[in-house]
Amino acid sequence: MIDPGNPFLQDRDFATLVEQLQESVLNGVTHEATTRFVFDPEIRVYDLPQGDTAVVRVSGLLRGGPFDFVAGDDYDAGLSRVVWRIDAKNRPDPQTQLVVTFAYKDIPSGLRDVGPGSVVGTLLRAFGRELALLHQQVNEAYRRAFLDTASGVALDGVVALLGVTRNPEQRATGAVTFTRSQTTRQLIVPAGVIVEDAAQRSYQTTADAVFAEGEDEADAAVRAVEAGPGGNNAQNALTVMPTPPTGVVGVTNDEPITGGLAEEPDDALRERARHSLDRVGSATSTALEAAVRDVDGVEDVAVIDRSVDPTVPLGEVRVRFSANGVDSRLAEIHTAVSRVVEATRAAGIKAIAETVEQVTIAGKVIVVGTQDGAAAGAAGYRDALVKAINGARIGEPLSTRKLVAMAFAQPGLTDVLEAQLEFTRGRPPNTESDDVGDLLPVGHAEHTVAGEITVVPVDGLRGDKAVKVGDEVPIGVRLLHGTSPLRFSSVKVQVRVEVRAGLLSTPNQPPEVVADVVKEVFFDQSELAVLTLTAGSGADQDLHGFDPTKHATAAHATLTVVGSSVPAGTADLTLG
Repeated sequence: MIDPGNPFLQDRDFATLVEQLQESVLNGVTHEATTRFVFDPEIRVYDLPQGDTAVVRVSGLLRGGPFDFVAGDDYDAGLSRVVWRIDAKNRPDPQTQLVVTFAYKDIPSGLRDVGPGSVVGTLLRAFGRELALLHQQVNEAYRRAFLDTASGVALDGVVALLGVTRNPEQRATGAVTFTRSQTTRQLIVPAGVIVEDAAQRSYQTTADAVFAEGEDEADAAVRAVEAGPGGNNAQNALTVMPTPPTGVVGVTNDEPITGGLAEEPDDALRERARHSLDRVGSATSTALEAAVRDVDGVEDVAVIDRSVDPTVPLGEVRVRFSANGVDSRLAEIHTAVSRVVEATRAAGIKAIAETVEQVTIAGKVIVVGTQDGAAAGAAGYRDALVKAINGARIGEPLSTRKLVAMAFAQPGLTDVLEAQLEFTRGRPPNTESDDVGDLLPVGHAEHTVAGEITVVPVDGLRGDKAVKVGDEVPIGVRLLHGTSPLRFSSVKVQVRVEVRAGLLSTPNQPPEVVADVVKEVFFDQSELAVLTLTAGSGADQDLHGFDPTKHATAAHATLTVVGSSVPAGTADLTLG
């Protein structure tokens, strides 16, 4: 990366500009001017036309060429005059023009009160703010002219000089199957029908669905109403018809809805622009990669030879690319890539275009957040997860730890309790699915894509009623999203338990604390974890503060997740 710097901001911050303005008001504005003399070797002193000046530069002709003379070596700059040295190292050519640039100050304004709050001081600071803003805008315009620092629309303009344009966002596509109950006649469902999933994401049919006589099912192509990866959806997710067509009783999608792509991000566009000229040279892996990246619909490219993948024969390369869409669209992209590869490959090298297999990542991530920021944080974290999964390079393994760590960069989130992610390889019906561990290996011919990803914040805790059994009080604990318990695979949580019981002698007084302990609960393939309080008179017992002769047996427990803002839960206890 080449950083062009910030040349228009040097000594142009607000404080410096105000200081310079104050200096001008108090002591006068400094100007530069020039005067000209005809150099005479017999004359050493040249007076300037204005008093109280400082010489900035003296230039003229030396041996027929332009030359800047040096103060102290060639001349001395006195007060409002130039004095040529007797021992000058260089002297202008005789009878040639000598140009002297000098600085002088105007008469001071006479205004002295420039402090904060004064009329003059307020005006100076207002001007200083506007000047600082102007310099920032000029500097930003300067930086927008460079590939490495331009962004957004400015970057579009820079890469356009190379003949590169940003890939637009694309709408997800797929197919749905309508069902009907009456099959006695042909039925045509015209294109334009809206179907939705449970989250009210809308899709529109782009072709007629034709029920033949005697058939109860008919297929139709659909396209997401809104472009972007948010339109990608899981199998059997489109089951809602806001306005069912006449005679149709149901709808579903037997295959996932895919192909929704976000607008090409700035980093990817920069990378493609950097390689745009490589195609001219051809015969290199970089040229192949750059050429394939320009094919509409291609998301990522990897050029592989035997040094990377031992299964590739000597003298051959594999141009592996990822793309999204229905089978017909994927076939079009593969054909276009094959043509580009054939036109770009080096003579004598066999280059084969291969579509990489998708490894779909789906599932749920359970997080903890602040009371007022958890919902927004969860939405932002989901977008970041989808971007990270889709943005992984071909063959790049998926690290669950890295995905989890991204949550801590989201405002409103404080922790991740569990990432319940599952991967699916292959295409139906030959698929392989399993849980994603700490690190999911991805083959040289595979690429991760995000499926249905949900981020669920914990926003409640509930304790079950508990009765003392022997010397123990087992309390069932559930973590909630809304009113629904959350199921965990394997999670340990620290829970603080405060138990209060009323005094028998003063039942109208507030109950007193008989236990305040922190216990670890373990959720193991369940939505329920059991927290056990030990009862007894010993100091090492959890309920050692409870005395059956002093306290009522009906007690109340307050349960709090340690170190989080999850609202506390309660549980009624019977200690007798």
